[in-house]
Amino acid sequence: EPTDELLADLPEGIITRTEPPAALPVAESNFPPSESFTLDNGLEVLFVEQNEVPKLNLQLYVGGSNAAVPADKQGVADFMAELLTKGTETRTAAEIAQEIEATGGSISYDAGLEWTSLSVDAPTTDAELAYEILADTALNPVFPENEFEVIRDQTLTFLEQSEVDPDTL
Repeated sequence: EPTDELLADLPEGIITRTEPPAALPVAESNFPPSESFTLDNGLEVLFVEQNEVPKLNLQLYVGGSNAAVPADKQGVADFMAELLTKGTETRTAAEIAQEIEATGGSISYDAGLEWTSLSVDAPTTDAELAYEILADTALNPVFPENEFEVIRDQTLTFLEQSEVDPDTL
């Protein structure tokens, strides 16, 4: 165990197991300028404009997800997130995929621990379609039974494979 006398003789900057290291200086961050505002319906918007690439990236985050689901219902948030892109009142899953992919864009979803997200990427020339598809999938999902069955079967197969995978175990 080093004594205070020995520690006093160490050169500046030496790290020991008995003394915490000195804090690093505060790093400067260079975030792009942004605007934030609230829509009439209460939706909070964070807008970051970047013009280096003519691409639009829309991300919708809704609070509540896996952490909000009871222990005996785990997986429900993941099913719900995946089903968002599998059909709406006005589009089938194939139509959603075809419309956005025809522009070179994409749609994705995620059920995180504390939120569910829905994202649409598209060229800026197709911004109207990107907003339309994001709104349609968020506001008008139909959660089709046939798509649910496919997702359920895939999930069960994945779980069976996980039971014999040494990395997972």
